[in-house]
This record gives sequence, structure tokens and C-alpha cells, in this order.
Amino acid sequence: MVRFVSLILLFAAFVLSGNSKAMGGSRCLGSEEISGSGYNLGELRLESTLVAYSDTDVFIIVEQMPLFPGGETGMKKWIEKNVKYPEEARAKRIQGKVWVSFVVGKTGKVENVRAARRANPELEAEALRVIKSMPKWTPGYYKGKPARVSYTVPVPFNLTK
Repeated sequence: MVRFVSLILLFAAFVLSGNSKAMGGSRCLGSEEISGSGYNLGELRLESTLVAYSDTDVFIIVEQMPLFPGGETGMKKWIEKNVKYPEEARAKRIQGKVWVSFVVGKTGKVENVRAARRANPELEAEALRVIKSMPKWTPGYYKGKPARVSYTVPVPFNLTK
């Protein structure tokens, strides 16, 4: 429950800060204006003002998020199976986690792959290679239409003893 409330508050801060371009912008309504759809946060109501969006808009949250074949568990197994530990990093006993951000396109294709949080350059290059080679996802949907959705996943590199 605490995670859910934290997520809602983080979303509210994001929207109110004006950084919600990809979401189409938002407006804050007082309790006397509450009607229609949106999120009710006590006396504060957030309502999306997106009228139309272009094919290039990238969403963070949509009604139906993209889905990797086999779900999250399938994605973790797929990453583990396809990661090839870089020999130079193995020799130096380098470990870490590379967070990779990408966009799941309207057709489910993975695009715009980049390292969001870096580790070692060899680990980063391998993590980017693996994510770029992912199979097609089931795309995300916004208002019943396929949408481009941003996604971030960790790619762990751990040496066993």
C-alpha cells in the first residue's frame, strides 16, 4: 500500500512539475471542479488534457502496458539466457547492473535503446546488445490504440564463485 501511495504521489509531482509533455500535459482541478474522469487525490484531482497525440509521442504510463512474450518472468529468463559475459570484464572480475531504457513501439519492436544507469563499458555494451536483440513485445495501448511506451529494465552481471 505504501508503494502504491508513493507511486501516486510521484506521478502527481511529475504532472504538477510540468514535465508531462509525453503524457500530453495535465491540469490541476480544485474540489469544486471535480467531474468526469481523472485521478482523485483527496482535495486534488488530476485530469489529462491530451486531446490528440502524434505517432512520435512516447508515453510512460498507458492503460495497457507493453508485455514481453512470457511476461516479466519470461523476460528475466530471456535476458539471463542471452547475456554473454564479456571476457575482459570476467578476467577483471567486474560485476554490476546496467539499467537499460528503451521504447516499445506501436508494433512491439524495441527501439531507442540506451543505458539509463551505467556500469562498466564492456557490461554496458553487452546489455545494449541483448536488449536490442529482444523479440517483439505485445505493444502498449492508450485509449484503445497502440502507443509508443518507455520501458526500463535491469541487466545484471554476476560472477559465480
